[in-house]
This record gives sequence, C-alpha cells and structure tokens, in this order.
Amino acid sequence: MKKTPLARYAGMAVLFVLGIAYNAQAVINLSPASPFLIASGDENNNQASIDAVNTDCGCTSTSAYKQNAPTPGGSEEGAFAGSYTTTMSATAFTITYDGSPDPSAPAGTYYLIVKDGNASPNWYVFKFTWDGQEQISGSNFFINPTPPPPNFSISHVEIRTNPLTVPEPSSIILLGFAFVGIGMASRRWLRG
Repeated sequence: MKKTPLARYAGMAVLFVLGIAYNAQAVINLSPASPFLIASGDENNNQASIDAVNTDCGCTSTSAYKQNAPTPGGSEEGAFAGSYTTTMSATAFTITYDGSPDPSAPAGTYYLIVKDGNASPNWYVFKFTWDGQEQISGSNFFINPTPPPPNFSISHVEIRTNPLTVPEPSSIILLGFAFVGIGMASRRWLRG
C-alpha cells in the first residue's frame, strides 16, 4: 500500500514535534558525586591552580560564560554573556539558554567550574558534552564544608571550552586544487 504525500508529511511533522519536545527536556545534572567531575581542590582560593587544571584539560584561558553571585545582580562575563540566564542559591545553580538574539555556544566538549572560595574543596571542574542549549543544573555543592560555615556558598560558575580550530587558508586552497585536479582527471577519463 502506497502512502499518500499527506500521510508522509504528517508523519514527518509528528517526528519533528517529538524531537523538539525531547530537546526541550534535556538537562545536564552536575554534583560533587557526578561522573562528569574531573578535578577538585583547595589551593587557598588560588585562581592560578584552577587555570593549571584547565591547561591540563586543554581548555582555553578565556571563558565562554561566567556568572558571578549573587543572582540576580551578579555580573556576567564571556563571549556568550547575555545568551544565558543563571539562578543560584548557596548550594545549587541552573544555567538556561534564554533564546535571546545572542548566539548560544556551539555544540562540543565543555568544562564547567563551580567555585566557592572558603570551603574545602573550594572548586570543582566538570567535563561534559553540551549542545549549547541544554539546561545545566548543579546541586549539593558546599553542603558539608570543612571547616564549618557561616560563609560557604557558590561564588561563581564558569563554562570554558577548547578553542575552535579554523583551517588555514593555504590548506583550503590546496584542498580546492585537489578537487579541481580530480575533476579534470575524471573528465578526461570519461572522454576516453
């Protein structure tokens, strides 16, 4: 039995809507017990130590997005500031793409730093794959810090990424010449 064009398009529309609904539900959940955790440390709130971990991971020193506490009211930094909305409590955060005209981060491998400054450990680094629009949610940070409170809470969350590799113009030109050569050779071969 042959499907009519209307049935074919209706089936594609249903799959499209289900795909959108699936993407809308995607959440990356992070916590100190998460399998995405790759490093944590104290180092007396030393940014140089975090930068050294990022160098070992292959991250750039430039952040893609950073939200400082408190939210609302804390400053945003990075290339994608304005594209995301972050809410924070003392022990949890949520980063959501807000669909603004600003671009979202491209899909790829990302590193997220959660930092306090007073607790032990006072920072965590996570590595995960992200499409730039999935919600990132973190919880259970700095709940039982050593030494005990009063001043332990998330001070900022930061997303870092590896630099995008851009091919050199000479490589592109060489590739173009290769395609031209293949085209000319196949044309001669077809003519006999």
